[in-house]
Amino acid sequence: MSVGIFLGAFAVALGIWIARLIKKQYVPRQKTVLAIFSFVTTIFPLRTALADYTSVYLPFWGEYGATFVINLFVVGATVGGVLILLSPYLSRKLALARGGKMFPFQGMAITLVVLITAAFVIELAA
Repeated sequence: MSVGIFLGAFAVALGIWIARLIKKQYVPRQKTVLAIFSFVTTIFPLRTALADYTSVYLPFWGEYGATFVINLFVVGATVGGVLILLSPYLSRKLALARGGKMFPFQGMAITLVVLITAAFVIELAA
């Protein structure tokens, strides 16, 4: 699952980076579309090679309950993609807390700390 976190973050970051290279907007919400496209075309081909499945039993679902199978790689990739989108927000909040000052490479540092912390917490929980 922790590999998925980093690959999902990479996929979304790559899509956002490519979207910034394209100066003209050809479709509405082009940046979002490219980030999602990059995520889908990176993660879904890898989901079979890096599959890690678990099951979740929900006893209150139906008469006898239900068991659902979850691909932990896809869940981790989704978590990584969301965390990469939250990193600029956290960077702005930290800069505001420091009186508008940023330290060198603050955006990269916060992104790496958030991703490594998420991977570490998930590995400890598993």
